[in-house]
Amino acid sequence: MKNKQHNPMIILITLLALMGCGKKDQSEPIVNNRIQKPDVARSVSDLKHKRIRELFVVLFEKNFSPQEWKIIFDQTNILSANKRIIRQMEGMDDEASSDVRGKLITENGELLTALSQKSLFMMNWSIQDENCKFSLKEFWQLVCKPRNPNNPLNGGLPYGVGAIEWVNPDPVTSVTKIPYLKMRLQKDAEESSPLAYQLELRLKEERITESESWFKGEALPSGESVFIRQDGSVASGVFPYGYVELTLGN
Repeated sequence: MKNKQHNPMIILITLLALMGCGKKDQSEPIVNNRIQKPDVARSVSDLKHKRIRELFVVLFEKNFSPQEWKIIFDQTNILSANKRIIRQMEGMDDEASSDVRGKLITENGELLTALSQKSLFMMNWSIQDENCKFSLKEFWQLVCKPRNPNNPLNGGLPYGVGAIEWVNPDPVTSVTKIPYLKMRLQKDAEESSPLAYQLELRLKEERITESESWFKGEALPSGESVFIRQDGSVASGVFPYGYVELTLGN
């Protein structure tokens, strides 16, 4: 048996049950190789919600051991659950709700701090900070009106590049089996910082309610991206698969 530390996609699929839309290592057995029947072909127009309520992206400089990956994704799962509870409590102003909300916000701050210590790059948007939505012009695209340019976790305020697409892969001929939402974000270098990147986000729809749609998946940085470590030095490289969550609302 080969060391799974050298098979990042197997680790990610196993721990997160991700969408399966990234490249698979054909030298290793796949956890679940069943061909899934595709959903009815969809487009971005079919999405029930199109305003970004939250967007979380985290990238790493290196691969980790399976146990380290498990800790990381346990933290992201707790963070996601806490955020969901906080969103469900919107409009509740009684003392008990305020107390619960305060504790969850504090825990989320601790989780973000712990994740940032392991990560090379982190972006944590909320609707209060970035005010982004899917807008149909010549094509579906991401349009943002940032409210908080000094947010330390906004990833340098990237902008949307090209069209937002709903990809419906052929389950027989494509390595990717599950339909996913694809969008790209880009950040250009500035005089004050060489940070520059392009990320392709591949997002599988996990849950839909009347108020929101929740996605999770992969963040794939381009080979030309430049990331900065916390000490200010330029990273020599980046782990090719990051994690992303997206919540769309009304």
